[in-house]
Amino acid sequence: MRIRIGEFRYNAAELADITALTVIRMRSKEQARRLVSHPVEAASFSPAGVWRVRRKVVDHMAGQRIVFEGIATITGDTFVEQGEVVADGCALPAVRRYRLQRSGSATEVFFSDGRPFATFGELPSQRVEHHCGDDLYAGRFLFIRPDFWVEFWRVRGPRKRYISLTRFERVPDDALSTASR
Repeated sequence: MRIRIGEFRYNAAELADITALTVIRMRSKEQARRLVSHPVEAASFSPAGVWRVRRKVVDHMAGQRIVFEGIATITGDTFVEQGEVVADGCALPAVRRYRLQRSGSATEVFFSDGRPFATFGELPSQRVEHHCGDDLYAGRFLFIRPDFWVEFWRVRGPRKRYISLTRFERVPDDALSTASR
């Protein structure tokens, strides 16, 4: 079933993405908390584990929509995402890796070559920025539940202009043990 809003039609997953974007764009933590029933408290959230990942990218310069689906594995010091990216009907394998380092109550994220990327605190809703040459990556992270979080990026620069929305859903331990049999 698709729901029409204005000139666009959406399925349930797309509506969930729109809702997440609405929450992400909220200016205050209180506005976000009113929409999110149980925001993750710092003490209750541990990113370590395996996550199902779905990313949608709208590239305004290339006029493309890109989808990534895969698995992210997060340990105490690494983040590895593996899956398949589909653009213009062409599917390709994709991998991205980051190094993680705890620093007090924050987690610092580094590219695999050691360059700094971003730093995250313990709040359920966070904004981050990363400059890559002349391009600015403005990110928003919303930790909705211990088993679900969303990442939104708006990227602008002379060579890039896109938005991306990624949903992370924790893969339950029992699903992992069943899959490994």
